[in-house]
Amino acid sequence: MATKSTSKYINISNTFIFSQDTKIKYKVSKQDFSRKRKLPFEYIVLCMFRLLRKTIQIELNNFFSVLNTSVKRISSSAFIQKRTKLKPDLFYDLNHLILEEFYSDNDENIVLYKGLRVLSIDGSTVQLPFTADIKNKYGIFNPVFHSLKNKFRKALVCSC
Repeated sequence: MATKSTSKYINISNTFIFSQDTKIKYKVSKQDFSRKRKLPFEYIVLCMFRLLRKTIQIELNNFFSVLNTSVKRISSSAFIQKRTKLKPDLFYDLNHLILEEFYSDNDENIVLYKGLRVLSIDGSTVQLPFTADIKNKYGIFNPVFHSLKNKFRKALVCSC
């Protein structure tokens, strides 16, 4: 089993995201992110990593409520316009950096196939009882179709 902690990968990600070289390399044009604004490069990237599940505006409000900044509200339009100024290669290269760290210095018991760890994933649908707790935690998928409101996707990951 891998012995590296999650904080190691968070530190690698933060170092990469907050690096001035990263900002220069992964912006679309030289003018992008050149002035200090409410939505700097780092905030756009971090917000995109939060796995947006609700509307963009709700996710932005939640994101900025967690941060300790003077910015309290950003429009979803501003966010959408700003994220187009990022090169998609940023996410590919960060993923590659994390994978390199993950596969280096690990326990010998991890069996690799062509240099990669093989995982199998099952994404089945599960019918859960419809309770207030479940509704508050997961929300309602589609209130119009009452029969669908208590079905959820589960994911099971197994190391092969």
